[in-house]
Amino acid sequence: MAIPELNKTYTIKALHSDQAMVVYMGSAYDGANIVQMPEAPGYYQQWTVTEQNSYGIRLAPAQDTSLKLTVESTPADPMGARNNAPVKTREPDGSYRQYWMLEDKGSYIGTDGNPKDCYTLTSTGSSYSGTPRVLCVEDASTTNGANVIQYSFGSARNDLWYFEPFPATNRSPDSSDAARSRTGPMPRPFCERCRQRA
Repeated sequence: MAIPELNKTYTIKALHSDQAMVVYMGSAYDGANIVQMPEAPGYYQQWTVTEQNSYGIRLAPAQDTSLKLTVESTPADPMGARNNAPVKTREPDGSYRQYWMLEDKGSYIGTDGNPKDCYTLTSTGSSYSGTPRVLCVEDASTTNGANVIQYSFGSARNDLWYFEPFPATNRSPDSSDAARSRTGPMPRPFCERCRQRA
C-alpha cells in the first residue's frame, strides 16, 4: 500500500482514468495549470511530499519543488473554498490553499483490473471554511489534458487518487525535463465556465 510519506516522490493517478496528474506542458511557471495525462517519462509528472503537519501535506512538482499544488483564490473566496476552483502550481504563500488532507478510502479496482489503494485529497482551505472540496478531474473526463479542479466529494471515481512510488527519486532531471524551464510554454488558460460532472 503506497501511503504518501514526507520527502518521497510519487506518480499520482486518477482512479477513473488511470491517468497521471501533471503540470500542463511541463511548465515551471508560477500559475501553471494542472491536468491529467497518460503516464510518460518526465519529472513534470511526479510529485514530492515536501511538508507534512496538522494542516495536511504539501505537494510539489518534482521538477521544481519550490512550487506547490495550490487552489486558486478570488477576492470573494480568499480561502479557495468554492466548487470548480482551478488548481495550479504556485510559489509558497503560507496559505491553507496549499495544504491537502489525505483520507484513505480503501481499495478499488482500477481500469487495468487490479486493486488500487485510493485516497481523497481535501483542500485544507475549503475544509477550514466549512465547505470541504476534494481534488478531482473535471466532468469525470477521461480525455487527455482534462482539467484537475476541486469539487464537493460525491463518492465518484474521479474524486479518488492512488499514489505510485517513483522508483528513481534521487535522479537528476533528464534532458526532456531540462527543456521544460521557466522560459518554456505558458500554461493554457483554465476555463472558468461551471460545468456539472458526469
